[in-house]
Amino acid sequence: MIGNLEIERSWLLKTIPVDLTFDRTINQYYIPTEEGSLRVRQSCFADNSEVYHETKKYPRPNGKVGFIEHEREITQDEFVEMVQKAETFIFKNRFLKKGEGKNEGLTWEVDVFTSIHLIRVEIELPNDETEVEIEDWLKESVIMETTGMKEFSNYSLSKKLVF
Repeated sequence: MIGNLEIERSWLLKTIPVDLTFDRTINQYYIPTEEGSLRVRQSCFADNSEVYHETKKYPRPNGKVGFIEHEREITQDEFVEMVQKAETFIFKNRFLKKGEGKNEGLTWEVDVFTSIHLIRVEIELPNDETEVEIEDWLKESVIMETTGMKEFSNYSLSKKLVF
């Protein structure tokens, strides 16, 4: 598994913005391990294709925002076997919108959770110095920024649900 740097900012939304493009349905499960939790994810796309991943995230050193992420694609059989060990889960639909202006080259990801009543938008950044501007189409929907707030991580949200 190769470690990738994941830097993102996120905001809690009160409504689903308009003019979004459906990307995928995501079903993810969390398995307890000695080092924390392991995430297994099923991504279901509009063309009915499915992809499965196993992911482990580690905090970045020096308290910086983001994670070091180790991810590998797994088979459907591996996914089914691993889900049996899961203790928590979260389900969501993901919609995309290309960034404009100052955010050109970036993509907004709007997650509409189906397992809990919550809407969140995230934008992944190439580095710590990248500045983000809330675009006009999004301003009316934003409640608050949730970047770095553990209680709004997918894992924390999953613990509010039980099988």
